[in-house]
Amino acid sequence: MLVTGDCHRIENGAPTTNVPRPPDEKPGTLNLFAMDCLSQFKMGLYYVVQRIHSRRYPLVDSERGVVWAHSVFDQGTVNEGVLADGTKHRYNGFNRPSSILVTEAFLIDDGKIRRVEMIGPSATYHINSPWGGLSGN
Repeated sequence: MLVTGDCHRIENGAPTTNVPRPPDEKPGTLNLFAMDCLSQFKMGLYYVVQRIHSRRYPLVDSERGVVWAHSVFDQGTVNEGVLADGTKHRYNGFNRPSSILVTEAFLIDDGKIRRVEMIGPSATYHINSPWGGLSGN
């Protein structure tokens, strides 16, 4: 994945990257929200998303560098994993199957993702997107 060094992600109005660490945080604490976009992916922190389907890209504005996308994220069937550095990790609260109807806007700068803004309500596990998808499922 090509992203800028300052890539920033916002989900449902809350920043999920580049959030300043609390002053009382213990050294060595894995803080997902303090990382940038690329570091989160390289660390393997998105193992909870088991399947992405019904992808659509209804708007691609190459002049402004914006891509608007729809998809469905299936998650909750796996809430424990091993990160890229070998650390065992667990997401509490991801212990029931559910999906997210994802709408994302990507800001592209020189062929790299600079910003991601996502909104996504929770939905029934493995729901089909009401907009369909490129793969037909």
